[in-house]
Amino acid sequence: MGLARRLRRRLKPVRNHIRGYLPGRLVQRSVPLEPEDRELKRRRHHVLVDLITEHCPASGVLIGEVGTHAGYNAYHLLKYCSRQIARFYAVDIQRPDPDFDFITDLERAELIIGSSDECAKRFDDEFFDLVFIDADHSEDAVHNDLRAWLPKVKTGGLISGHDYGSHNHPGVKTA
Repeated sequence: MGLARRLRRRLKPVRNHIRGYLPGRLVQRSVPLEPEDRELKRRRHHVLVDLITEHCPASGVLIGEVGTHAGYNAYHLLKYCSRQIARFYAVDIQRPDPDFDFITDLERAELIIGSSDECAKRFDDEFFDLVFIDADHSEDAVHNDLRAWLPKVKTGGLISGHDYGSHNHPGVKTA
């Protein structure tokens, strides 16, 4: 057996723990999952639930998501962090497809249509507890999103993004 294969086998328990694949397919550490969500791999919404639960206030949390697409993150976060989240602002350049629209029926979510820069201007500085950026993945666009939205995050708040380590989107990491 080759050295690389032996190393992979020995590191598998550590790798699985880091990824959140624990016994019983637990993919969120902080909140028990509903049965229909247990089959999902550890995805961005699971990580965001853990971030909110572990690092945000117990109530009154304001979240902004840039690049919301159909609003599945909003749906998932409001489902699992409902006591904490006061309002979820979902920003996207276009309306979601009606067949895959999770956001318009959510009570505490607001869909804002427009460019990232223009939508950021609608909010005061230090408004959000968490901003999640998942819009245009080009280096320039991510850099502009960070520049526009970072001042909108409260001191001690969180700014997060998607596809940081992705080989398909190297501009995210570079920005």
